[in-house]
Amino acid sequence: MSWLARVARVFQPAPRPVAMRSSAGAMLSRIRAGFSGGTLSAVSANDGARRTLRERARQLVRDNAVAQSFVRLAGDNIVGPDGFALEIRTARDTAVAEQIKSAFYAWCHAEACDVSGRWSFSDIERLTAENWRAADGEALIRLWRGYGPYGQRLQVLAPDLLDESYERKAFGAQNEIVAGVEMDRFGKAVAYHLWTSHPTDAGPRERVRVPASDIIHVYRPSRPGQTRGITAFAPVMRDLYHLGEMVHATIVGQQVSAMQTTWLTATDPNAPALVANADGTQDAVLSQEPAATNILPYGWEPRSVQPGIPQSTYAAFHRLRSEEHTSELQSL
Repeated sequence: MSWLARVARVFQPAPRPVAMRSSAGAMLSRIRAGFSGGTLSAVSANDGARRTLRERARQLVRDNAVAQSFVRLAGDNIVGPDGFALEIRTARDTAVAEQIKSAFYAWCHAEACDVSGRWSFSDIERLTAENWRAADGEALIRLWRGYGPYGQRLQVLAPDLLDESYERKAFGAQNEIVAGVEMDRFGKAVAYHLWTSHPTDAGPRERVRVPASDIIHVYRPSRPGQTRGITAFAPVMRDLYHLGEMVHATIVGQQVSAMQTTWLTATDPNAPALVANADGTQDAVLSQEPAATNILPYGWEPRSVQPGIPQSTYAAFHRLRSEEHTSELQSL
């Protein structure tokens, strides 16, 4: 090594140490490959999954007892059996206060409150609470002013009518539209773009612009900038589905085990063929009936099949998952 190379080596800066991550949860490894997180905005993170989550949540409510019970409890605990009561504290004249309360409760009847005349105000409250906190993650109510004996009626709308595929960037005096919600430059909703009929129904439909002053949009945002709601079942949806599938598999396994399926094996190459049925088929499995006796042809012998059932793990698994889901749903 020349003297010039030795001098350069002496004055060469030391290599910088490798920066260590400040949190163990941020470390990258092979077993954490699927735990990548993301930096998407509240709008982008929910756009692709909102409709699928809503449809799967509705299926859970239809088919899963735990999900159905949570929806019912949301209505029971938020609204109650009789709906919200009106309490007037500012009126000094008790007679006037009683007149106001009397008019309010008269309006709460279905024929005065609902545009269709089918739902009372307590029914609308309960439906809103159940959809908002559970199944759909949001609720839409349209105000129809100038209708009915009290000058205003309500219409409960399915969130599917709010066109979530309608997007538009802000340009000049043109407002931004995100998932059917039109907003000003501060993010305040100024209008809602609704379908006149459900997107999956047959027949013509059109999209109408309804001012935000005529829409009550109820949802619980989890991040700044979020314009639409997400079902409360989202974090437990997969486990609830798997729990239901395991219950079904266990029941089927118990049924198969109780049947004690029997297969026939020929022990003699000269054994006669099985007796054909009237439809031309041949019996390959013995009929299973209580106290039944089956006589086999010469050269055939039965072999029973005993399917294994994970009975030892099912009870613990079911109890553990049920306790976790109950705790998670109660905290919502």
